[in-house]
Amino acid sequence: MAKKIILFLVKVGMIFLIGAVGGIWGEQYLLPYLSSYYPLDHISWLKKIDFGTTIINQTKKEFIVQDQAISEIINNVSPSIVGLRTIELTKNRQNILTEGSGLVSTSDGLIITSNNLLPNLKKISIEVFVNGKWMPANLIKRLPNEQIAVVKIDQDDLFTPGWEDVNQTIIGEKVILLGFNYENKKVVVDVGLIKSQPPITLSFKQEPGTMTGGAVFNLSGKVIGLISVQADKTIQFIPARYFNENDIQQDKSE
Repeated sequence: MAKKIILFLVKVGMIFLIGAVGGIWGEQYLLPYLSSYYPLDHISWLKKIDFGTTIINQTKKEFIVQDQAISEIINNVSPSIVGLRTIELTKNRQNILTEGSGLVSTSDGLIITSNNLLPNLKKISIEVFVNGKWMPANLIKRLPNEQIAVVKIDQDDLFTPGWEDVNQTIIGEKVILLGFNYENKKVVVDVGLIKSQPPITLSFKQEPGTMTGGAVFNLSGKVIGLISVQADKTIQFIPARYFNENDIQQDKSE
């Protein structure tokens, strides 16, 4: 009796195995081949199989495509994110006062960051990490009402991302936050949503202080603003319209 049961289970298992193999072969090879001949070439779902379209898990496919798009955006715009730190100059040593992020605004070295990264002290130096090294920077202008500051480094041919008015975004739209990681000297990424507007609030809950001055991008790879991390690590959003290129270009000649 036991042998008959075992034999029966083996037969059932073999049937399932052969069926699975046949199903995979049919889906991957037979159906795409047959769908190219009349009259099967007029059947819509066979056409979709021929072109590799996922029918059952379409939602999952859309998420995968979106994740791939986000990865491409991050790779494309990462060169525009820099590290920025201020150093207090004393007689005996140099003390790092603040560490944060910045965004390349022009190809010839203008950097935009959060104003609170730059202490209002006379004896400080500013350094920007770009192209694998720290470079000295000069403060060009503060815009305290807009909570941003502009610094300049002696560097050309820098990558600059495009800009877009945040008013063109919609509630629930996915956005990407990029800042500078001081541990590995690379960008650090967070993905969130537009929670409300106006004013713009983001779904990012808490971020390290080094994300201050980091840039927020939409899924078109355009900058829509910067962030400033507050003392309680909450996020304050600074819209891109507060640092339009015309004002920055005017300050370069001063």
